[in-house]
Amino acid sequence: ANNNTPIQEFCLVELLDFCLKMFKARQQFNHNNPNVVKIISEYNIPNDLQISSINNTRLKQVIINLLSNSYKFTQKGEIKLSCNYTSNNNKIRIKISDTGTGISIEDQKKLFQPFQVVNSNQKYNQYGSGLGLCIVKEILQAFGSEIKMKSKVGVGTEFWFDLENDSEQDVIDPKNFITKDLLKM
Repeated sequence: ANNNTPIQEFCLVELLDFCLKMFKARQQFNHNNPNVVKIISEYNIPNDLQISSINNTRLKQVIINLLSNSYKFTQKGEIKLSCNYTSNNNKIRIKISDTGTGISIEDQKKLFQPFQVVNSNQKYNQYGSGLGLCIVKEILQAFGSEIKMKSKVGVGTEFWFDLENDSEQDVIDPKNFITKDLLKM
C-alpha cells in the first residue's frame, strides 16, 4: 500500500491474464490439494483499457490472494474471475467467486482481522496465517476502495471491489470489449 514502487500505466486485461496464469502455475505445484476446479474468467472491459492511477504490483497481490483463498476452500466446481467496466462513471469492478464451502456468518465477522483463521476447511487441512485478507483490505483502502463479500455455507463465496480509473480513455467502441474463458483446471 504505502511503498516506493512507482505507479506505471498498465493494461488491465494483461494484468488479469497474468494473475490467472500465475495462479494456475501455483496450483500445479500444490500436490496436497487435488481439487477438481474449473477456472473461469469473464472480462467485460475494453481489451486495451489502460490504468494509471494504482500500483499494478499491489493489484496483482490482491487478485492472486483472493484466487488462492477461493481455491483453498473449493474442492470441486468453479472459481470465476470477472471484471466489468462502466464507462459512464469510469468504474471497474473486479470479482472473484467460487462454489466452495462458503463462510459462516460468525466467521465472516472476523475475516479481515489480523491472524484470524476461519474454520470452514479444517477437514481439508487448509490453513493460513490469517493475514491475507487483512493485507487485501489495507491495499484496497490505499486505492480508495474497499473489499466486499457475500457467502453462503455450502454454496460459495464472492469477494469484489471497485476501482476508479483516472486514465484518459478515447471513446470506447463496444466491439473492443471482450469476454474470455481462459483457463480450465
